[in-house]
Amino acid sequence: MWNELRDWDQLNADREGGPFATLVREGLLCIGDAAHAMSRLARGINLAIQDAVAAANILVDPLRAGTVTVDTLQKVQRRRTFPTRMTQRLQIMVQKNVISTTLANRGPLQLNWLLKLI
Repeated sequence: MWNELRDWDQLNADREGGPFATLVREGLLCIGDAAHAMSRLARGINLAIQDAVAAANILVDPLRAGTVTVDTLQKVQRRRTFPTRMTQRLQIMVQKNVISTTLANRGPLQLNWLLKLI
């Protein structure tokens, strides 16, 4: 898994799914920044906390019983995949349609129409 990272550009949220496709191995569960790349819009900490809460909720009983398996760890990954992907897609949309177009403007800076709604 770790040898998949060849260039720091792979840690860009524009890459589908972030840098690693496999977030689970026996005895290992990647969450937060280790599991998914986020853009510079500072949403990564929110997802990391949500990952930790989901992991705690799913793993508490198996950890107490000493019965954590790869399947148990994959439950955490399955639970967190959809919210992570949606957040990444939203960030990419904002980057491409709001931030990039605003920064590309060479004239007087005007607030993007989407930002006016906020």
